[in-house]
Amino acid sequence: NYMVPKRIIFLETFPLTANGKVDHKALTRMTNREKKTSQSINKPIITASEDRVAKIWNDVLGPTELYKSSDFFLSGGDAYNAIEVVKRCHKAGYLIKLSMLYRYSTIEAFAIIMDRCRLAPQEEAEL
Repeated sequence: NYMVPKRIIFLETFPLTANGKVDHKALTRMTNREKKTSQSINKPIITASEDRVAKIWNDVLGPTELYKSSDFFLSGGDAYNAIEVVKRCHKAGYLIKLSMLYRYSTIEAFAIIMDRCRLAPQEEAEL
C-alpha cells in the first residue's frame, strides 16, 4: 500500500537538459510546486498530538511547513528517516512499529495511532 503513488502529475512532455536527457531537477521543482499548492489548502495542525508528530517530523526531516494531511514520504521522508521517527517515538514513550508509519503516513492519522500506542508510566520505566 505504501508504494502506491499518492498523486500523479500528467505532462505533455518531459523537461530535457541541453543534452536531450530528462531534466530531473526540473521535474523535482515541478513536483515541489505541485506539493506546495496542494498542501496550502490543507487544514492547520491544531491538536497537541498532531503538534507532537509535527515536531518529531521536523526534527528528522528538517524544518518544513506541515499540515494535518501532510504525508511523511511526500514531505521528504524515506526509510532511514522513518526508522529515526520510530526511535524518537519510542524515546517519547510510544510503542510505535515502523509499519504504522507506512500505513498511517499523514500527520493526522499518525497522531491518532500515537495516542493509541502511548505506554503507561510503569511500562516506560520497564523499558
